[in-house]
Amino acid sequence: MITGVILSKTLMQRPGEFCSSVGVELVGQYYQYRPMLPRLKHLSAKGLGLEQSDLDQHWQIGSLIEMSLEQFPENQRRITHPEDRLLAPNSVRLLGSYVPTAMLEEMIQRLSHPSIAALFPQVLFQDNHKGYVEGGQRLARSVGYVRDCSVTILPYLKTIEIRDSTGAVLVTAIKDLSLIAAIAEKTLVSGSRLDNVIVRLSLANPWSGNGLSCYYDTPRCFIMCSVVIEP
Repeated sequence: MITGVILSKTLMQRPGEFCSSVGVELVGQYYQYRPMLPRLKHLSAKGLGLEQSDLDQHWQIGSLIEMSLEQFPENQRRITHPEDRLLAPNSVRLLGSYVPTAMLEEMIQRLSHPSIAALFPQVLFQDNHKGYVEGGQRLARSVGYVRDCSVTILPYLKTIEIRDSTGAVLVTAIKDLSLIAAIAEKTLVSGSRLDNVIVRLSLANPWSGNGLSCYYDTPRCFIMCSVVIEP
């Protein structure tokens, strides 16, 4: 069993399912793991053997949990997503407490990078500034933080522009639930800008296009933004 802190929670298209990362400290080093159910299935209350109400209350960013994780069998691993870990059945224990803010901030800082290219060295950009990493290659990581960024809300649904400290521009979907709520409530509107923020970026599954308006010879893992942390 390991004790970790929830770093992200992204709702998936299928109702009740979500993707999450957990930060753990091992021998003075911080690591991120993505707990998943057998055969790379996303998490859910049913799959975890938990009540939805308990999950809603205690599986939030900063929450402390205990769980048992192991590597997936070799034939099930995603080489583009090395943080994936198989969650042992019924091993999750929600501790009902939060990590101290200073410790969470230290973990995020130590998991952060100075630029998008530092986080994803193989990053490429389309003409519309959407960023991706080509699938089919073994990556060092599929998720992490980039510090000292600015974020601008775009007029398109749930889309933002991120500019890092090098001037690189990334247009991406936003999965941060609090930011989505702020946009829906018009607290943030098109053109609103957040400066000196930390963004949490992750890679989607390799995608070859829809076969109609776009098709990629090499599948692309597009970059998404799951969390925006204001100073």
